[in-house]
Amino acid sequence: MEKTAPNQSNGKVILLPQDIAEKGRRFLLELGYQLKVSEKRDEATLCRDVVGCDAILLRNAIINRKILEAGTSLKVIGRHGVGVDNVDVEVATKLGIQVTYAPEANANTVADHVIGV
Repeated sequence: MEKTAPNQSNGKVILLPQDIAEKGRRFLLELGYQLKVSEKRDEATLCRDVVGCDAILLRNAIINRKILEAGTSLKVIGRHGVGVDNVDVEVATKLGIQVTYAPEANANTVADHVIGV
């Protein structure tokens, strides 16, 4: 697991089950977040890596009950893209973890790809 610390920390830690673009990493670091990037997206790795994290910034890794229960500090899961089928929303809700998503985050890129194909 790779850890990236900001210059001036706000004390919040975000788990990235998959790495994100450098521009996105810089943006989060400038806001004072510490980033944890998982080496793998399997359940055991994510259960270990989520410990001490306040948030998960998610693309397509699966976040199940076991991972949610291991993340005792979790407050929010942000899903980049459409839908939250890869998150056990019912369990997250019971644990007081908010689940959000950005359905139009990559709409232009997808449209460009479809037209290009």
